[in-house]
Order: sequence, then C-alpha cells, then structure tokens
Amino acid sequence: MRWKQGFVGGLAVSLLVVISACKNNPQQTKLTYMPDMADAPTIKPQQNYLEPPEGAVARNAMIYPPEDKPEDWERLLHNPYVGHRSEEAMAKEGAFLFDINCTPCHGKDGKGKGSVIDKFPPPPDITHAMYLDRPDGFFFHKITVGGPIMPGRGEHTYPHERWKIILHLRNLQKLSRADDTQ
Repeated sequence: MRWKQGFVGGLAVSLLVVISACKNNPQQTKLTYMPDMADAPTIKPQQNYLEPPEGAVARNAMIYPPEDKPEDWERLLHNPYVGHRSEEAMAKEGAFLFDINCTPCHGKDGKGKGSVIDKFPPPPDITHAMYLDRPDGFFFHKITVGGPIMPGRGEHTYPHERWKIILHLRNLQKLSRADDTQ
C-alpha cells in the first residue's frame, strides 16, 4: 500500500512538472535539459568567438601606412633582406614565388608578356628604366594593395614573401639592364 502512495505521489509531481512546462507564451524560454546545437551561438567561418580589444596589435605585426598614401609606403618601407648574408638564397625563393604569383601576367622575365595577356589588359614591363629608380616600398605597395589593372596579392602572400619577390624582381631588372647594354 505504501508503494502505491509513493507511485501516485511521484505521478502527481511528474504531472505538475509537465503541466507547468506547457505555457501559452512562446516568447518565454523553455527549461533546457540537454542543450541543442540549434541554440548554440553562431559565428562566421574562420572567426574567433572574441574580438580583440580595440587598438590591439598582434605580436610581430607589420604596421602599414594608409592605403591611400603610396608615397608613405615608398618612403617608410625598406626591404629587410637587402644586404642580408643569405640574400641570394632568398632571391631564389623569390623567383619561385614570382613564378607562382606574377608570371601569368608579367611573364618569366618581367617584360609583361605573360600567358594571360590575350584576355586581360597588358601589364607594364617592370624591368623598364622608369621602374629601376622606384624604391622597394613602391613594389611592396603594388603587390600588397594592387593597382588599376593589377589585383592586390596582399591576402595571398606573406610580407616576407613579398620582400623576396622584390629581391627577384631587382635581379630581373639587373639582367634586363645588362641585356640592354650589350
């Protein structure tokens, strides 16, 4: 008899819980026994849950001048690999990166005769005399941000790779100048 009273009491409590959960207000949150994936916070792919504090700068970050002032890029940015003891090896890495990123438009020799020139406006000859006196910051800016017909490659290359590409570009300019004098 005692178990019947316990059973009826348990049934009554269960019934009260079920009835209290059924409310007519759909705006009120329900009691969650197991969280559902649908209730999880949504974020965009490759995004962190927390935004960095305002004004925070990542360690080893390269602070660029404003994009709309290319003259600042030319004046403030200098190739850190010029004069480096392994400059030749870095220029070889730059040649590999140049082949991947720049050859389709500028061609293997940088003269602007790449494989896509029949479909797009021809790029400039970056070994031409007017580009010889340009500082490395000019080329870094063009590779990073792009130009009127050149897409920016800043999202596709790391800064150290861009500097290596510029080392190779300078070698192409030297070769072109030597060919012109012969």
